[in-house]
Amino acid sequence: MEDTTIGNQQVRLDELAWLAGVIDGEGTINITKKLSSKKKARKDGTRRMNYWVFLQVANTNEQLILKVIEIMKKLNANPYVWEKKDTDKWKKAYQLSLQRMVKVKRVVEKINPYLIAKKRQAELVLKFIDSRLSKFQKGKGKTNPYTEEEMKWINEIKRLNHRGNLRDYMPDTLTK
Repeated sequence: MEDTTIGNQQVRLDELAWLAGVIDGEGTINITKKLSSKKKARKDGTRRMNYWVFLQVANTNEQLILKVIEIMKKLNANPYVWEKKDTDKWKKAYQLSLQRMVKVKRVVEKINPYLIAKKRQAELVLKFIDSRLSKFQKGKGKTNPYTEEEMKWINEIKRLNHRGNLRDYMPDTLTK
């Protein structure tokens, strides 16, 4: 099996394909609204609404989550991981998340060739990240306002991730 080198780590292509399958089935690739922190409020006290990209995986199998973490670390993208303990009725669940654009981009670019169900979301998130990073003002920590095109990408991802609908990647025979 062919390998790809990232930093000093070797990531096997079968690991990337496996990770893509896990994200297709158990993950989310998304852009969401997030209110800026109170520390970053404007002088008049108002807070800005920003959009954040994220990649998440949730599962009750600890070994699966540990393997996802191992592969992501090889990709130099250390995810934030936490346990969800909602009630005594349910198994303990694990959730991991990447939220920094550079980390999300690093992982999504590597798994994109193997994605099926989340392929369109991945393509849109990559476009959004590239667009936002190209507008970042070095040294000032600011970006330009969101463009009409970026808002279209955000809305399309929202539509693709909406629960309850068969999505565009489904063959016509399954949606009739």
